[in-house]
Amino acid sequence: MKALITILFLLIAGFAVAQQPYPLSVPIPDAPAQVTDPAEYIRIIYQFGLGIGGLVAMARIIYAAIVIMTAAGNTSKISDARDMITQAIFGLVLLFGATLILYTIDPKLIKLELVKPVPVSVPAATTNARRDTMQEADRAQKEYEKDPTIGNKIKLLDAQLAAFKQILAEAEKNLAEAKKAGRSTEQLELNIENARRGIERTEKELASWESLRPL
Repeated sequence: MKALITILFLLIAGFAVAQQPYPLSVPIPDAPAQVTDPAEYIRIIYQFGLGIGGLVAMARIIYAAIVIMTAAGNTSKISDARDMITQAIFGLVLLFGATLILYTIDPKLIKLELVKPVPVSVPAATTNARRDTMQEADRAQKEYEKDPTIGNKIKLLDAQLAAFKQILAEAEKNLAEAKKAGRSTEQLELNIENARRGIERTEKELASWESLRPL
């Protein structure tokens, strides 16, 4: 098992590095002589396996039918042959039924594709702005730990609020760029939701602490 995992890992790593057509050492009938990624290779093997499985099942059914015809009334042979036919039919149903079920749920489930990461560039100015707000929040946190006064707590919350707002601004900008480029936006939408929750929570806590500030 460990050897199989190692072979698969090396295969995937080799494809990932090469990113170019890879010739098959052992050709598969009715399949391309070269593949470009592990997903294509696995898909070819799976389709080839379906064909082989169907042929084996049909061969067992034909063999069992011959046994029944030549059994000459031998109930034991007839019973075994019928069991063989039942098992072969069950295997066919299981083999092709799994594909049909997956296709019914979502046709994409039977289309193995290697998902390639899409590079996302973040402007340096935006990154620097986030770094500055995070550093300010970190300094305020250390100051509050040294001297836990109401004033320092308010400074800490102000810094955290600024950091959340900066994160929200960056996430909204990146979301607009992702939609324009047709990229996935699920993670960015989650970041925006978390940032908004952080802002709401921090503003409420800040208001509570400001009410305790001495006049």
